[in-house]
Formats: sequence, C-alpha cells, structure tokens
Amino acid sequence: MAAEQGSREGLHNGGGPLLTVFLFDRRLEESLCEEKSLRIRGGYQELRADVCETFGIRPSEAFVISTTNRKQLTDSNFNGIIKDGITLYILNRIDQLLSSSTQERINFLPHYDTLIKSGSYEYYASEGQNPLPFALAELIDNSLSATAKNCGIRSIQIRLLFDESQGKPAIAVIDNGKGMSSVQLKNWAVYRLSKFRRGSEVDRLDITAFIFGVCCAQYGQ
Repeated sequence: MAAEQGSREGLHNGGGPLLTVFLFDRRLEESLCEEKSLRIRGGYQELRADVCETFGIRPSEAFVISTTNRKQLTDSNFNGIIKDGITLYILNRIDQLLSSSTQERINFLPHYDTLIKSGSYEYYASEGQNPLPFALAELIDNSLSATAKNCGIRSIQIRLLFDESQGKPAIAVIDNGKGMSSVQLKNWAVYRLSKFRRGSEVDRLDITAFIFGVCCAQYGQ
C-alpha cells in the first residue's frame, strides 16, 4: 500500500515528517464506523488515492473528505487543514445528513484550574448550605442555554445514576443541544473559559446533531 511505503520512508514529498490522519467512512449509515489511520505521503490527490485503496472505493466514485466541522478537503486548502492526528470523515457530499453520532480524536492538556477549581463558585455561593442545588442549577442553566436555538424538540433530562460499576452515585443532566465543537472544548479546558464567555466561534461541530456539552460542578470539599 502506498501509505505504508511512505511510512517506512519516514518523510512525505514535502520533506517534513509524516503526519497521521484518522478517517471514518460515513457514506452509509448502516456501515461500520471503524476508524482507520493513514500516513500523509503527499498532497490531496495522494490522500484521496490512499482512501480509495484503504476503504475499497472505486476511483470513479463520487465522495468528499471532510473535517469534523464540514470543511471539504481540496487541493487548495489541503496544507492549511491537515494536521497530525486530525479526524476526517468520508461523505457522499459535504451537506450529507447523519442520523447518529461519530467520534473525533481530541488531544490537549487541560489547565489545572479547569480540573481543580471547576464548581468553586457554586460551592462558595452556597454559604455553608448544601452546594448540590447550586451545582445542579448550573448544569440545568447550561442545558437551557445549549438548547435555546434548537429547531426541533428541546430535550433536557435529569438522571440519577447508581451503577456501582461506573463509580460513585452521580446526577447527570443530559440535553440535545448543539454543545461544543472540538475547538471550543479545547479553549474551555485549556483556558477555563465557558463557551458563552468566549463569544462567537466559527468552528462549529455540525457533522451530527448529537453533540455533547460540558459543564463541571463540584458538590463539596
């Protein structure tokens, strides 16, 4: 396989180190969404040829290669989009609707405040009272904001989880809002800024209607 040959050489045609991309074939909903990796050995045409070989696609078949936020790969934007570890989707067309969620690789180092201080406001706002209602109110408010612009049904569920195999009992607030893109999630975790405080964000994760939101709350010290 051409991609494997490029891997052994260790360099692509541009002289730099080989990059690895991860792909999901989402052309057919009933197809298995198995992740496959490819090494970049050249430009867009080389990647398209390797995709055809790896996924058993005839070169004459019409398909597009897209990022998770629906940017179609072309010869002109290839170098500006392709990064090591990026997740790509194979679609019939760029506006193809997907009825189920898929995966995306996200790799970053969260800011320590995100891990340690998330929920501190709710804890201290309780002023010695049980902080759980304050934390729960924050999660519900997040879901209300996330579903405010839904075109269809607005769904917010509060679930009590008591599955010991999954850890301690927990309360989960689940909604069908748009949620965060991978870029927004990284910004929130690295800089500890919410998606609402960061203002406008052009890179929305529109590849599927089932996206997650993130909001942490700390119930006690």
